[in-house]
Amino acid sequence: MSPALATRARSKGDERPARRRRAPKVDPAEIIRREAQRISVLRMQMVEHHPFWGHLLLSVRILGEPELPSIAATDCLTTIWYNPLHTQHLDYRELGFVLAHELGHHVQESLPRMRGRDRHRWNCATDYAINRMVARIGEWDGDGRGGGPELRYRVPQAEIPGLGSARPLLDAQYDGMIAEVIYEHLANEELPDEQTVTITIGGEAITGVSNHGGGIDIHLPIDLTDEEREILRDRVHEAARVWGQKDRRGDVPGQVTRDFDLDAKPRVTWQRLLQDLVGQALEPEEYSYRKPNRRMLIEGFVVPGVEQREGPDVVVAVDTSGSMSADELRTIGAELRTISRYAADLTVLIADAQIRQVIQAKDLPDFLANSRMKGGGGTSHIPVFDWLKEHNRRPDLFIGITDLFSRFPNDPPPFPVLWITQGRHGKAPWGRVLEVTPS
Repeated sequence: MSPALATRARSKGDERPARRRRAPKVDPAEIIRREAQRISVLRMQMVEHHPFWGHLLLSVRILGEPELPSIAATDCLTTIWYNPLHTQHLDYRELGFVLAHELGHHVQESLPRMRGRDRHRWNCATDYAINRMVARIGEWDGDGRGGGPELRYRVPQAEIPGLGSARPLLDAQYDGMIAEVIYEHLANEELPDEQTVTITIGGEAITGVSNHGGGIDIHLPIDLTDEEREILRDRVHEAARVWGQKDRRGDVPGQVTRDFDLDAKPRVTWQRLLQDLVGQALEPEEYSYRKPNRRMLIEGFVVPGVEQREGPDVVVAVDTSGSMSADELRTIGAELRTISRYAADLTVLIADAQIRQVIQAKDLPDFLANSRMKGGGGTSHIPVFDWLKEHNRRPDLFIGITDLFSRFPNDPPPFPVLWITQGRHGKAPWGRVLEVTPS
């Protein structure tokens, strides 16, 4: 049993016996595929029932890592890792708790707030604070709104083969306390054992990792820059605004509603948005048997390893109708360069009510330097999606830069759609809409 999951990790007031679950005899590749599918289901559930948490979950990469010596981990900014060989022993509600716990580290800015404190005690304090926050997701609030008990996530209490007993740090006495206060309370407490280990994630070795006995995850010792902290706060602010736009449906931590003015304009810039979503959400890695996991081979299992892809295939449709301002079009031109850095295959469609120009990635620098975007007529996105069908294009991501005062096909396409718009705009029939401010 891993010392990090020692049974000394308390959960006062929330104890129940750990369930022993027999590991199913399933091919490891099938486990990896099935767990990725369960993660996708939970993402959609959070988006629908808890928009604050769902928006945050859509803003990070969620990667399966079969070598992770815990259930999950996060860098508190861009990525959540989970071990599918461990998460298979959690039910949906428990897995939802784990994902929300990792997001809690983002919301609470766990790493930047440590500020010279003892690492082990701080890690335990943040887990106590986050787990009380996550345990309340789905509870009914005073005015009758809330997810209801059927949408609550459940504290993991499982015996995981090869890992040990998952008993998260959860104590009712810390309900409502911030991590700094809990840290002082823990000064005279007996804490779970700590191990300092080196782990490998995505082929990169990370040293000095605290396996702190929290029962769910390990905390990566990665320092965030001031700019990265600002990115994180902008993301949490935007998630809170999305929650407000969704009739304040579902749960949002009380500290978020206190810290942010939800009626204020968002501070997310074009550069920030595109670096965040295009550079991070489209993961250039996939599992493949052409590069099997060496560690698992030694242990007698054939598990697909991580294989780097060249990058995502992105199609950008730029609306050049008369309703798009000159400032918006100038901003778009600059940001097409940003997108091109992340996409292995990029196609830019310039269109109003018809396709005016088609620019491939290799021609983009000359186009931006020497050409003006053609258009100025009415607006329809139907020709854009017709063009994609005719050319058998099914991109990893479609980005529509538009004011959304347009016509659209009745049915959504079979690929992710992101609409980027500024200020006053129309309504999208499907896809994800992000309103940003110019830089």
